[in-house]
Amino acid sequence: MAIAKQSDHTRVWSIDDLIRERARAQLGLVARRQLLALGLSRRGIEHRLARGVLVAVHRGVYTFTPAPLTRDGRLLAAILAGGPRAALSHRSAAARFGLPVTERRIEITVPMRRSVPGITSHVSSLLPDEREHVEGLPVTTVARTLLDLADTLTHHELEKAFNEADYLRLTSPVGLSELLRRHPRRPGSARLRAILADHTVSTAWSETDLEADFAAFLADHALPWPRRQHPVLGYRVDCAWPDRLLIVELDGRAAHATASRFDGDRMRDRELALAGWTVIRVTNRMLRSGREALARDLGLLLGRYWPA
Repeated sequence: MAIAKQSDHTRVWSIDDLIRERARAQLGLVARRQLLALGLSRRGIEHRLARGVLVAVHRGVYTFTPAPLTRDGRLLAAILAGGPRAALSHRSAAARFGLPVTERRIEITVPMRRSVPGITSHVSSLLPDEREHVEGLPVTTVARTLLDLADTLTHHELEKAFNEADYLRLTSPVGLSELLRRHPRRPGSARLRAILADHTVSTAWSETDLEADFAAFLADHALPWPRRQHPVLGYRVDCAWPDRLLIVELDGRAAHATASRFDGDRMRDRELALAGWTVIRVTNRMLRSGREALARDLGLLLGRYWPA
């Protein structure tokens, strides 16, 4: 028996109380190694499995509640089955960060080969700065996740994931450049180096810089001047040509840094589109390396109503 204090009296805790508390802190799950550490014998585990007090989810991982596992519960069950140093990785980690990668099945990274039915296990020894906790689950950092995905995604898919991580300003204790030096021969590293080298947007670029550059861009290409901070459907948009139903939003990194803001921007775009407005989002990078294409597209949109 274990003794724990509660408020102003002493309560005697049974081993099942301790198991229940551990499971409650882990989305209803508990690992065999944790049960043994709490003092339960192997025979005690088998006895509780036979009685249905514990239900096996994976080998060595049990649930202490009859309720179906949540999505996070299934992820944690896979991590617990991988052992104490396992972490969610690859496509599963990318999905956790909100990157545009299709997850086919749960993927984890483990320090030594371990087969878990229904789970894809990758063998690698993660250093402490290559993993972190995201909403309570151990996950490879976004930089390590991109490095892991470099060999499995196409160049276009990898670039999309990289750009989304940059747009959401996801950071890691150790950046991609250092990870590429640390793992120089990882498959796909050359592809990731090329994307990193092409990524020239400065993290110090300010909203004022972007506004000034867009103003210069309009002048350089003789495009009509918009209304700035114009109200549309209760929103205040960066640039608007009301008689053309055209909006340009200047997407500086600082103003759109969180996932919730990112989603909110897209919901607003959809609402504006349903009202007949065309919304174009312009980034620093577009004004640095895609000016001619942007000028052509804006000219065509404005030309729908602009006198010949």
